Amino acid sequence: MTKPDETPEAKQSRLLVRLSILQLIPAVVGIFIATLALYAALNESDAVRKQQQASVWPHMQVDLTNITTNDTTGITINVSNRGIGPARVRAANIQLNGEQMVSWQGLFEQLQPEASGFFPRNDSRVGHTVLVPGSSVEVVKVSTEFFDLYDIAALEGISTPEETASLVLSLREAFRDDSLELELCYCSVFDDCWRVSSANRDPQPIETCAAYIRENRF
Repeated sequence: MTKPDETPEAKQSRLLVRLSILQLIPAVVGIFIATLALYAALNESDAVRKQQQASVWPHMQVDLTNITTNDTTGITINVSNRGIGPARVRAANIQLNGEQMVSWQGLFEQLQPEASGFFPRNDSRVGHTVLVPGSSVEVVKVSTEFFDLYDIAALEGISTPEETASLVLSLREAFRDDSLELELCYCSVFDDCWRVSSANRDPQPIETCAAYIRENRF
């Protein structure tokens, strides 16, 4: 109903307000629908990203194998990828009582300082390598069987079978009480990174492997 004293200008102003309100309602509804669509798209994108990460998830594991027979005493350290994606190993480190080791021989001399000399072994570098799913690397093997397989006992500067057997026992004990730790830092193809070790076999997610990269022969 029009007020008797309402001017034409007031009538026009009131009509414009009503039209503005009517036009605002679809705009608000449109914004609400667009917000819901954006939220759904972001959730779907996050789900796809997580699915992609899970499809290339690597899982590195450190395994120790002890060899004991009437004639042989030995130990083997292996690392393997039990995941479903490739593992890019960025760093491999050995620590003894918290001290960083730089070589296997240096570690062995710490454990057996009175030994005659070089300890025979098989070893492979695992740092800065890529392990596909299901693959493994024998990081190091120390065993008295080398003296039976090869004619090394008479070589100068080589430890004796007894010293090698003693070293194997020291390695077993050090790994058992976690005073000796083999540590790996590795990443997926999407640069998601983890740290795992012989002392903590459950991989821990980390931002980057930069803090774990050392100059060593592992």
